[in-house]
Amino acid sequence: MEVRFHQQIYNKGAITDALEAYSEFGTFDTTKDGDYIVVEISDPDSDFSAVLPQEIANYVLANVIEGRRD
Repeated sequence: MEVRFHQQIYNKGAITDALEAYSEFGTFDTTKDGDYIVVEISDPDSDFSAVLPQEIANYVLANVIEGRRD
């Protein structure tokens, strides 16, 4: 499964922070695809696999919003 983040909206630091926060719930690999940062999720925790991509996306969005408030 994967989550795609457009670089005009999301920054690498916000994505990195989210992946560190969720590191115990799966294995993550990031690549770049044009204007997108792509997070590939493998070996997700079975209890959270259905919601993990959305939770990561929400965490990244919250980080971006917080960063813009400063």
